[in-house]
Amino acid sequence: MSQRLRYLANQVRNLTYTEMMEVARWFAFACQERNNNDALDSTFNDEDANEWAQFLNDWSESWLENNPESDDD
Repeated sequence: MSQRLRYLANQVRNLTYTEMMEVARWFAFACQERNNNDALDSTFNDEDANEWAQFLNDWSESWLENNPESDDD
C-alpha cells in the first residue's frame, strides 16, 4: 500500500460504520470522476483505487465481525 493510502487508512480506522460508508461513497465518486477526467490519473491511479477498495472491503468485514449487533444508523 502506498504511503498516501496507508495514511488515509490510519485516519479512518476508528470511524463508525455509518461514517465509513460515507468514506466509501466518496471513494466511489472519486473513482467515477477519475474515469471521467484523465487529468486525475496522475494522482489517483488504478493501483491506488484497487488498494483502497480492498482496504474498505477488509475494514467493513472486520467491523461487522466485531460489531454483530450494533445499529449505528
